[in-house]
Amino acid sequence: MKRKFIFFVFIMMSTMSVFAQAGAKRYVSVEHLKVKSGTGFFSSTVETIVYGAEVVLLEESGKYTKIQTASGKTGWVSTNSLTKKKIIQNSNVNASADEIALAGKGFTAEIEAEYKKSNTYNYAAVDTLETKSISNEELRLFLERRALTIQ
Repeated sequence: MKRKFIFFVFIMMSTMSVFAQAGAKRYVSVEHLKVKSGTGFFSSTVETIVYGAEVVLLEESGKYTKIQTASGKTGWVSTNSLTKKKIIQNSNVNASADEIALAGKGFTAEIEAEYKKSNTYNYAAVDTLETKSISNEELRLFLERRALTIQ
């Protein structure tokens, strides 16, 4: 009987913590975040929101969180792309959204300078690669063709 009671209390506490978080505010911690209609990789994009945007937590399911954006749209995002800490962007700082996001993750100008001293990294190639964009449809077609080649 005691085991059943402890199990019941554990289930109730777990459920309460999930419900207690519903309606909580979260903030986008990545440069661009695609809000998807579902948790699948190829789910359609409902909206794209940016670094620092405030969202409302609706539901958590494993690695994904259902949110409501400032425009009122709802969808799913990776839980790792959200933070509880409010992100304040200072208009007096002359930094790009990329730089602010990297600084928030601990990557500073000093650390970048140390990496550049080694001359082993091709930053121009990385910058070029970051400008490229592949749609979900192009990726899906590529994967389908690759699967046919393997068989």
